[in-house]
Amino acid sequence: IPPLRERREEIPALVEHFLEKFGRELQKPLLRIADETLEYLVLYRWPGNPPQPGNEIRRLVAMAEPGAVLMPAHLSDDIAASRRTVLRKLRPRRS
Repeated sequence: IPPLRERREEIPALVEHFLEKFGRELQKPLLRIADETLEYLVLYRWPGNPPQPGNEIRRLVAMAEPGAVLMPAHLSDDIAASRRTVLRKLRPRRS
């Protein structure tokens, strides 16, 4: 099986699966993931297969309040740092 980073189209379904599973296990119903957070997870270059995103979602669920929306700020440092904002080109300074 190719690594998950080569099958990004599978990540949203995996995230939803793990969110439901760990939400039930940890008794935290109605958790949702923000679109931007999902984007981070889809674009991250996962070093392996489903256990890595599962571990990340378990951590997010464990730290969340029931009914919370999981935001990018809740992601682990590695995943949050993997996505850099491209700054717009600034006008040249006048001397």
